[in-house]
Amino acid sequence: MTNDTPGSDSASNEAADSLTPTSESTPGAASEVSPQPPTPLRDPAAVPAAEEKSTGIPGLPAAPSQRAAVTTKVTAAATSAQALAKRVGVERALGAALSGAIVYVAAWVLSFIFVALALVAASDSSPDWSWAFEAPAQLVGLAVGGVFTLGVDMFGISANVSVLWLPLLITALIVVGTAVLAGRDERAHASASRGIRWVRSGITGLALAVLILLFALVLPIRYQLDDPSGDMAAFGVSSSTAGSSFSFTAFLGALLIATLVSQLARNRVSQAGSTQNAATRVVTPLRAALAAVRASAGVYVAIVSALLTIGILIYTATEAGAKALLTVFLWLPTAVVDGLGFVNLAPIGIGGSASSLPGLSNGDSNYWLATAAPGWATALVLLLNLVIIVAAGIVLAVRRPVSTLSTPARWAVAVGSFAALGVLITIIGGIGVWTSLDTGGASDTIDSLLGGTTSGMIESMASINATIGLPAWTFVIFAVLGALVEASATYLAPLLIPLLPASVVARVSRSAGVATPAAGAAVSTDGVPVGADGVPVASPVVAAEPMSPERKRKMLIILASVGGAIVLVVGSIVAVSIINSTVYSPKHQVEAYLDNVVAGNASEAISAADISASSSSRVLLTDDILQATEGGITGYTILDTAVSDDSATITVELDQDGEKAETYFTVSRTGNTMVVFDEWAIDT
Repeated sequence: MTNDTPGSDSASNEAADSLTPTSESTPGAASEVSPQPPTPLRDPAAVPAAEEKSTGIPGLPAAPSQRAAVTTKVTAAATSAQALAKRVGVERALGAALSGAIVYVAAWVLSFIFVALALVAASDSSPDWSWAFEAPAQLVGLAVGGVFTLGVDMFGISANVSVLWLPLLITALIVVGTAVLAGRDERAHASASRGIRWVRSGITGLALAVLILLFALVLPIRYQLDDPSGDMAAFGVSSSTAGSSFSFTAFLGALLIATLVSQLARNRVSQAGSTQNAATRVVTPLRAALAAVRASAGVYVAIVSALLTIGILIYTATEAGAKALLTVFLWLPTAVVDGLGFVNLAPIGIGGSASSLPGLSNGDSNYWLATAAPGWATALVLLLNLVIIVAAGIVLAVRRPVSTLSTPARWAVAVGSFAALGVLITIIGGIGVWTSLDTGGASDTIDSLLGGTTSGMIESMASINATIGLPAWTFVIFAVLGALVEASATYLAPLLIPLLPASVVARVSRSAGVATPAAGAAVSTDGVPVGADGVPVASPVVAAEPMSPERKRKMLIILASVGGAIVLVVGSIVAVSIINSTVYSPKHQVEAYLDNVVAGNASEAISAADISASSSSRVLLTDDILQATEGGITGYTILDTAVSDDSATITVELDQDGEKAETYFTVSRTGNTMVVFDEWAIDT
């Protein structure tokens, strides 16, 4: 017991208090404390983290206890990483890396084939066949978002041109190949957790990224500046240089694309192998609506892309020859993607600072359907586009499941999904080009050779950049397209679906994996009816009762009338455009004049053209004199026709006195005849 006798030494009491805990005394009662052994001194290293204290002085290291805690955390993280790596296993890690290597080899081989075909197409110009082994590595780098840069040194100026462009067929191979190999690997050796799937996917992405950078670095495209005389060497022009897609964006793009695609494929395999009851799966109305809109957008893109591909191939073969078809694998997918916007009235053009260059600043750098194509072609394209929109709306109506989404929500899903599609095609269909110049080596000698104007010209060229493709606001046009598809699904599909053969509707439903509503159908945890396999049931529009014969007959009559009116209008537009481009064209006016000159019909030639001659001279412009003239024009060939608004320039090669001479005629639009046909007159 403590010593609480009167007269005790106060120092002894204080010492006792320092070694024993204090007990609170109750008023009116004596306070007693049991004796306690002295508390031993503790080792600072054993102080718990909760009791750690910093020195509180900036710049001084933390207390030993803090350093120990940090070390503990690092050790724990390293241990966790080691444990995760051990769970993945060396064999599975090597398998994931092998998938990335196989994808690279496949992409390189496909690129080699494309480059070899392009070199065959250019065989008349004696191409450098070593590119067949150098260019594929650079194309694979471009396919994942790499920047291809080539440069040249001349006159002491270092110029680099960088290009950002996706060869989409190679990109598609990388995506599909990665997904297929990752799915097969996951089915053969299932991952124990999502974290392990991420690790294996990351290894695939890292392997692909490293291989792309490595081969882009060691196999650059080398090219020789063609100077057979050697005269340019006196001005410091380098004899050769190289281009490569070795860039950080190539590494990052490959890593992200392969990792994400691999992870999605592995997750899909993992979910497919789940034994969870289909009726208890969470099928939200939003996910079901998004799936239906994706299918509808896919149908639209597939049909339009097929038509664009056929049209571009025919145009290429007729305008550039059969050999040009060997190069289409490189540029055709980009042209088709941009064409998806073009047929929806989005212009294709050049943006950036290059659009302000002479010759481009007047708007000639943009191509719009309504101005770049004849009127009949524009009308035909818009009509076909409207038909495809209706077809996409029918697919949306068939595949859209019963859901609790409100009408505004359904419209928002359709508009938002198509707007996202517009953003996607704008990105993957665009080409970026920019330059960088180092003028530090430019000499005063070169400046004096060009009259002292070099410096200003070089400085103005240093910031040139260009974007080629669809404008950034293309997503707005596709949002309108989504609204038209939704309107078709809401208002037209219920009228058109009963007119379609039942086998067609059933095939569309089966291809979507949906089933018609049945009694006692399962319901998901979110209240959405699902079939036996857990997918949403079909829309009520598919299960609606068949249309009566009388109503069906009336609908067919209405549709036939509307279709006939559309065909009549479009046919009239096509006919007028064809006649205007032949009989009433500026080229035809020049041909009429030259035909009369060759035939010796002076009076008809004078009436076909505004001849600048005095009255006395016109007396001699008779048929007899023209026919008797020696060394006159005996034939001609139209070389080119350039039409701009109300004027045209016709370039002609004349056969006169045994020689050929090139000249041109300017023709102006003077009005209309029969309201719809153009009138042209040859200028003086």
